[in-house]
Amino acid sequence: MGYLYGVVAIILFGLNGPVAKVVMLGGATPIQLSFMREVITFALAAIALLIFDRRGFRLSRKQILGMLAVGVFGVAGLQLAFAIAIKNLPVGIALLFEYCGVVLVAVFATVIFKEPSRPRLWVGLGLVVVGLVVVANIGNGSLNPIGIIAGATAAITLATYFLLGERMLVNASVMSVLFWSMLIGAAIWCIPAAPWSFDWSLMAEVHSLGGALSDVFVPLWIPTIWSGVLGTFTPYVFSYLAIKHLKATPAGILSTGEVAFSFLFGWLWLQEVLTFTQLIGVSLVVVGIIAAQTARKQQHPADLTLASAELAPTSSEQRL
Repeated sequence: MGYLYGVVAIILFGLNGPVAKVVMLGGATPIQLSFMREVITFALAAIALLIFDRRGFRLSRKQILGMLAVGVFGVAGLQLAFAIAIKNLPVGIALLFEYCGVVLVAVFATVIFKEPSRPRLWVGLGLVVVGLVVVANIGNGSLNPIGIIAGATAAITLATYFLLGERMLVNASVMSVLFWSMLIGAAIWCIPAAPWSFDWSLMAEVHSLGGALSDVFVPLWIPTIWSGVLGTFTPYVFSYLAIKHLKATPAGILSTGEVAFSFLFGWLWLQEVLTFTQLIGVSLVVVGIIAAQTARKQQHPADLTLASAELAPTSSEQRL
């Protein structure tokens, strides 16, 4: 079942890139879109907890630090970086940069959490770096540098999401992690997004879906709701379920399929194409990601609360 959950998540995440691009072209900023996605998601998670698991609203003191880290870095940081990346880059390339984060999962697990790893980790990392240089065509400056920086930031925050999410799920339900992490993310972007000053009448305006669907016009609220419900809440639920069943290593490998789907949807919908050289670079990145992820030996993560205790300066003498 873990693989089925993962496949559903990557299809929905891959489709969300073009949908989010439509929302931003309609007038929403990356921060506003991130805020709306997080509000919709934590509201749906709250409803689910009210009906099925009210205990999920409660956090122990041991869980608070970990949940804050997931919300700040794995949700708020990731959502914003991703939105900026797809606004400035073709959707597929933005996702390619972001999913280099699964390589960092293996690196962080080895360096920070002291998990044993195989030597091919560093071979995979090298392949990813070379592949990204080829895809970005850095020498010719063909890609927006802001988009590249945002994509690299998304990679770091994605790694945080996988590693911290894996550990939080040891002692918390999927819906509880989703509720608290999205609530924290929405709280962070509330003031910068300034929803009270947003022109909500834009949501009623009709916009073209662009590309191959340029003849299709819909009110902006439709892709906005889609981005929140089917582009955030639903795939996050399925990705957390995949992590819970498969752990971060196989889930991270499977998640690279989102890159393929993002290129597919970008090509079919937005008519975004890659050169032959860039396709070679994409292949190098994907091979490098798989090599690095399979380099992890440990499949059973430590509780995040224990890892947090080891990393916290004020609690170096005690285990939470």
